[in-house]
Amino acid sequence: MLAPGGSSLTTSTRRGTTLRIEISDPRGDRLPVLPTVHLPNAQSGRGLTLIDALCDRWGTIPRHPNAKTVWAELDLTSAA
Repeated sequence: MLAPGGSSLTTSTRRGTTLRIEISDPRGDRLPVLPTVHLPNAQSGRGLTLIDALCDRWGTIPRHPNAKTVWAELDLTSAA
Protein backbone atom coordinates (compact mmCIF):
# COMPACT_ATOMS: atom_id res chain seq x y z
CA MET A 1 0.00 0.00 0.00
CA LEU A 2 1.38 3.39 -0.96
CA ALA A 3 0.14 6.38 1.00
CA PRO A 4 1.05 10.03 0.43
CA GLY A 5 3.97 10.90 2.67
CA GLY A 6 5.60 7.48 2.43
CA SER A 7 4.56 5.70 5.63
CA SER A 8 1.21 4.28 6.63
CA LEU A 9 -0.41 2.00 9.19
CA THR A 10 -3.15 -0.41 8.10
CA THR A 11 -5.51 -2.14 10.52
CA SER A 12 -8.60 -4.26 10.09
CA THR A 13 -11.20 -5.26 12.65
CA ARG A 14 -14.37 -7.29 12.55
CA ARG A 15 -17.30 -6.42 14.78
CA GLY A 16 -20.29 -8.66 14.27
CA THR A 17 -21.10 -8.56 10.57
CA THR A 18 -18.97 -5.47 9.78
CA LEU A 19 -15.37 -5.50 8.56
CA ARG A 20 -13.60 -2.16 9.07
CA ILE A 21 -10.30 -1.33 7.37
CA GLU A 22 -8.30 1.74 8.41
CA ILE A 23 -5.27 3.30 6.77
CA SER A 24 -3.50 6.06 8.69
CA ASP A 25 -0.80 8.32 7.29
CA PRO A 26 1.06 11.47 8.33
CA ARG A 27 -0.53 13.70 5.68
CA GLY A 28 -3.48 15.33 7.41
CA ASP A 29 -3.22 18.21 4.96
CA ARG A 30 -4.17 15.91 2.06
CA LEU A 31 -7.71 14.71 2.60
CA PRO A 32 -9.04 12.24 0.04
CA VAL A 33 -11.42 13.46 -2.64
CA LEU A 34 -13.38 11.07 -4.83
CA PRO A 35 -12.28 11.85 -8.41
CA THR A 36 -14.93 12.54 -11.02
CA VAL A 37 -12.67 12.00 -14.05
CA HIS A 38 -9.96 9.38 -14.63
CA LEU A 39 -7.33 9.80 -17.29
CA PRO A 40 -7.06 6.53 -19.24
CA ASN A 41 -3.24 6.38 -19.04
CA ALA A 42 -2.87 7.53 -15.42
CA GLN A 43 -0.93 5.08 -13.26
CA SER A 44 -2.45 6.22 -9.97
CA GLY A 45 -5.55 7.82 -8.55
CA ARG A 46 -8.04 4.96 -8.68
CA GLY A 47 -7.80 3.63 -5.13
CA LEU A 48 -10.55 5.75 -3.63
CA THR A 49 -12.83 5.00 -6.59
CA LEU A 50 -12.37 1.28 -5.87
CA ILE A 51 -13.07 1.81 -2.17
CA ASP A 52 -16.22 3.76 -2.98
CA ALA A 53 -17.44 1.06 -5.37
CA LEU A 54 -16.65 -1.96 -3.19
CA CYS A 55 -17.37 -0.78 0.36
CA ASP A 56 -20.64 0.08 2.04
CA ARG A 57 -19.26 3.17 3.81
CA TRP A 58 -16.03 5.13 4.00
CA GLY A 59 -14.77 8.36 5.49
CA THR A 60 -11.88 10.14 7.19
CA ILE A 61 -10.86 10.89 10.76
CA PRO A 62 -8.42 13.76 11.44
CA ARG A 63 -5.54 12.80 13.77
CA HIS A 64 -3.45 15.12 15.91
CA PRO A 65 -1.20 16.89 15.11
CA ASN A 66 -1.17 16.52 11.31
CA ALA A 67 -2.31 13.06 10.26
CA LYS A 68 -5.46 11.29 9.12
CA THR A 69 -7.13 7.92 8.99
CA VAL A 70 -9.18 6.82 6.00
CA TRP A 71 -11.62 4.06 6.93
CA ALA A 72 -13.90 1.78 4.95
CA GLU A 73 -16.55 -0.67 6.12
CA LEU A 74 -18.01 -3.72 4.47
CA ASP A 75 -21.21 -5.36 5.64
CA LEU A 76 -20.59 -9.10 5.75
CA THR A 77 -23.25 -11.70 5.25
CA SER A 78 -23.21 -15.00 7.09
CA ALA A 79 -22.75 -18.16 5.07
CA ALA A 80 -26.01 -20.05 4.64
